[in-house]
Amino acid sequence: MIKMKEQEKFADESDRASALEAAAIDNGIEQARAKAGTLEFEPTGFCLNCNEPLAQPKRFCDKDCADDHELRNRK
Repeated sequence: MIKMKEQEKFADESDRASALEAAAIDNGIEQARAKAGTLEFEPTGFCLNCNEPLAQPKRFCDKDCADDHELRNRK
């Protein structure tokens, strides 16, 4: 976030607004990068798409189930 003293160096309201917008975008990018490293859905012992039992701690049976799950969750 831009502090008051930093805001004083901008020429006008438009420059201040642009700086605030850029700071908000940078913050959003940081949060997205931090979240990208975490699993959205944890393995449960069952395929998260078709609910078939899985022997290993995986999230999906195969790539088709993973793709189908991703496609439905994007909507």
